[in-house]
Amino acid sequence: MSALPVLSIAQTTKLIRAALASNTNLEIVGAPGIGKSACLYQIGKELGVEVATLILSQCDQSDVGGIPVPVGDQVLRLPVGPIKRASQSPMILFLDEFGNAHSAIKGAALTLLQERFAGDTKLHPDTRIILASNAEAQSEGGHSYGAPTIGRLTRIQMVPLIDEVSAYFEKLGAEGSNLNALASDFAATLCKEPSLLQLEPPPGSIRAQRSWGAPRSWERGLRLAAELLNQSIDADSELFHAALAGNVSEEVANAFLAIRRVRRDLPSIDEIVSDPVSVKLPKNSEQEVATLGLIQHVGVRSAEAAWIYVGRLSPEIQTVSYRSLTKFMLAPGSKSKLSNAAIAARNKIMGRASASGALSESGW
Repeated sequence: MSALPVLSIAQTTKLIRAALASNTNLEIVGAPGIGKSACLYQIGKELGVEVATLILSQCDQSDVGGIPVPVGDQVLRLPVGPIKRASQSPMILFLDEFGNAHSAIKGAALTLLQERFAGDTKLHPDTRIILASNAEAQSEGGHSYGAPTIGRLTRIQMVPLIDEVSAYFEKLGAEGSNLNALASDFAATLCKEPSLLQLEPPPGSIRAQRSWGAPRSWERGLRLAAELLNQSIDADSELFHAALAGNVSEEVANAFLAIRRVRRDLPSIDEIVSDPVSVKLPKNSEQEVATLGLIQHVGVRSAEAAWIYVGRLSPEIQTVSYRSLTKFMLAPGSKSKLSNAAIAARNKIMGRASASGALSESGW
């Protein structure tokens, strides 16, 4: 059980905004590759404020406490670049990998956190400080915090929700691209097979130097695999497998690729688009899981066909498919021969999703 409050990405985003508005030091703790930095950069972009990043684990005491520089008959302690910029203009000073830093560097940061001074330089009054760290057990050279450090920080743990990760991957890549197709496939499959996503390194993986299925690792692997497809390298090739397994581990990559292979026993995209009312259905639960990725490709071609086909699947698959189906909007007033059947299927699926709580806000 975490000793810190555990928040989703949406909740963390709201707390970051409150910390910026209230000039409160906030430290976001979480496993590597779950989007801590990306979350802050996105907020900076939305606010139109520069995020000046200083990676504390790569610093020494003088970087934070000020570098001694002779100026006339004085010796001034001047800050490094990011802190200097944060003293000249209002911005977000992001102290990344704070927990990895040596205790001496954390000590040097105490004045920066409390008094807003780095050496002899004071931060701009409208500059704000946000920190991020991995958990101590997951950090290279991580050190415990002393009471003075803890007393200067609001500390929370960020743990993304499956829906939040899925929503991100659904939008990854340009529409119609191999990357978007692969990422949408992964996002849809994740709703039924959440074990593909590993928000914490599995036991023994760090000691064994093995990768794991963190969101950042999946994005890197999917981008690499999509580029192989762009170069006409087959998805059944060893290279395609290596692109995923080299990022998310053999076990996790094999599980995802096995689901994609099951899809070969399902009707084709063309068959579903042409006759979603009568085309054959999955024979078992394993094949139903494989439809979660397939339906993303169908929806791009025909929203009506996607809704109708999912409406013929099991209630459980209808429920987990609902959120990803909503991006395939049915055209209002459509006279298509499938429109009435699609609307009926949509209403049925919405009813199931509402009854299961899937329509409640995830807060993304």
